[in-house]
Amino acid sequence: MDRLRKKDQKIVQFVKGVKVEKMKDRLVKNQVNLVDDLNNIYSVGKDRYGLSEGQCFFIDSEKKVLIESGNSLAFGKIVEDLSELGIKNLDYIMVTHIHMDHAGGAGYLLDRYPDTEIVVHESGSNHLVDPAKLKKSVKKVTGSAFKYFGDIKPIPEENIVPVSGGERFDLGRGYSIEVIYSPGHAPHHTCFLERKTGSLALGDVAGRYYPEKDALFPTTPPPNFDLQENLKTLSRLKDLDLDFLLYSHKRWSDQPNENLSRYEAELEEWVDEIKGISTACDDKEDVIERIIKKYEPKLKRLLDGDDEKVKHILRMNTKGVLLYLEKKPGQR
Repeated sequence: MDRLRKKDQKIVQFVKGVKVEKMKDRLVKNQVNLVDDLNNIYSVGKDRYGLSEGQCFFIDSEKKVLIESGNSLAFGKIVEDLSELGIKNLDYIMVTHIHMDHAGGAGYLLDRYPDTEIVVHESGSNHLVDPAKLKKSVKKVTGSAFKYFGDIKPIPEENIVPVSGGERFDLGRGYSIEVIYSPGHAPHHTCFLERKTGSLALGDVAGRYYPEKDALFPTTPPPNFDLQENLKTLSRLKDLDLDFLLYSHKRWSDQPNENLSRYEAELEEWVDEIKGISTACDDKEDVIERIIKKYEPKLKRLLDGDDEKVKHILRMNTKGVLLYLEKKPGQR
C-alpha cells in the first residue's frame, strides 16, 4: 500500500503492536503518544476507562476530531493532553457507542469545547440527550464497580449528530472519517475509519488489546452482546483497507487482519467455554466463579494485578455471554 507514512518506516517500527525502535523526538509532543508517523493521530487521556485502561484518539486534521470521550473521570487528563498539543477547540467528538466508559465524558468535554458536535449511532443518541436510563443500567451491570465509571451529563440535542453507518466526514488536508456500523458488542456500536492513514477506531467490538503481552481479551458485557453479530462485524472489518487498529482499551496495533482473525477465534472459544460450563451446572454464580478462578491470574498479569477490577471485568463479561445464551439458546 502506497501511503505517505511508508517512507518513515525506519523511524517507527512495530512488531506485534509493540514499538521496538527508540521513538524519535519528533514522535513525542510533551508526552502525548503519536500513533502514526504522519504527525496526525495522537493517543490522549490515557488510562481513564472505568475498569480497564484505555485512551481517546485525537486526529489533527483541518477539522479537529476526538474519537471517544472516556468517562467523566478522564476529562482533566484529556483537556491537559489536548492543551499540550495546542488544541483549543474541537469540531467533533465521535463515540463508538454510548457505554459510559466511552461516552460518559462527552458532556463534560462539551462544557470546555461548546461548539463541538457529538457523533453517535442514531439508536443510542437519545440516551446521551437524556442519560438517566443509561446511568441506571450501568449501575445495575457494574454494581460496586460503578465508582470507576464516573458520571454522565445530558448533551443538548442540537449538538448531536446521529449516524447509522456509511456517512463520511471530510476533515480537510486529505483526511476523512467513514462511519462503519459494527453491532455485536452493542447494537448501537460504530467504528470510525480514517481513510488516509488506514486507521480504524474499534471501540469494543474487537476486544481489549495488551501489546506488551500481545494479548487480546473479550469484551462481552450485558445487556446486548451478540456473538453472531460480532463475528459478522469482524468479518466485514477484515475486508477494509487497514493499516492500524485503534483500540479504545489499551493501545493500538499495525497488524489489523491478524488481530481481527485472532479475536474471532478467541471470542468463539470464550463463548463456547462459558456455554460448556453453564451446561454442566445450573447456577450462574457458579459459572462466573469458575471463570474468575481460571482467568483471574492471566488478567491480573495484563492489568498489573488489580484484584477488584479483574474480578469485575470477568464477572461482567461472563454475565454478558450467559444473557446472550439465554436469549439465543440454539446459538454457539
